[in-house]
Amino acid sequence: MEYKKNGVSAEVYPYLYEYESLGGAYTEKGRWYGRKFFEGILSEIERMSEIEKERINNFENSKNIHIPEILTRAELITIPLMKTHNKTVITGAIKNQWGCLQTLRHNFHLVLAEALVDVNAIVRPRFAVMDATIGLEGNGPKSGKPKEAGLVLASGDFVALDAIAAQIMGFDPLHINHIQLCSQHGLGSGDPSKIQVVGERVENVITPFLPAKHNAVSWLELMLRRSAIKWLVFDTPIFHLFCWGTRRYYNIWEVLKGRKLRAEILKHSLYAAQWTTTTRR
Repeated sequence: MEYKKNGVSAEVYPYLYEYESLGGAYTEKGRWYGRKFFEGILSEIERMSEIEKERINNFENSKNIHIPEILTRAELITIPLMKTHNKTVITGAIKNQWGCLQTLRHNFHLVLAEALVDVNAIVRPRFAVMDATIGLEGNGPKSGKPKEAGLVLASGDFVALDAIAAQIMGFDPLHINHIQLCSQHGLGSGDPSKIQVVGERVENVITPFLPAKHNAVSWLELMLRRSAIKWLVFDTPIFHLFCWGTRRYYNIWEVLKGRKLRAEILKHSLYAAQWTTTTRR
């Protein structure tokens, strides 16, 4: 793909990077979705776990962090979904880089806001586009409810994008820790009064989202991380048993609740046709 700016042209090779979670297995279906959405545009779709890592030693708040080496020299466009989150209130353009950390990134959950500052200071997205057509409210990031907002947000300031997204969702970005920490570290603007919004007026598109609460998995993990047996659970093979239990929890949730919620939103949403067409192999 050729890119031109100010009369100077250069070859650009777009890549899509997907990350894996211990709480939900990566599947080939996920890769198929990526190919379907970006067919004809991308050079390749890569799994984060398969890419050469580089250790970053100058992190301010977090230790022993490894991120894909290519992200230290690439122009990153981050494409988040509008969602609530039980640890960060919302998850958007800032937290989307959480997946740039190694698979065991859950070890940073007790310093999550600080870790987000660190990883974004390194990879620093050049541009952010948030899909807020159908978002997620309630017990996000995984066991919430679909919520139609009917919007797409875009900005060259990914922190500002999250601040405005939070407002639209009915939350005060000035009281969301990771947004304000990123702003204080010079990564972008976290104060809506200092952000210029083009297009729709924020007050005209406010769509209150139900806040997230900790589900059983999140509550148990945080309790164990603060306990005296933290080392036994997270630093021994017992941890694999907890990962297995987490995956089964979400499998059961999907059968008992997730499928019904998905069917309901697809029955009434203006965007249903896009989803049903794209997901049909």
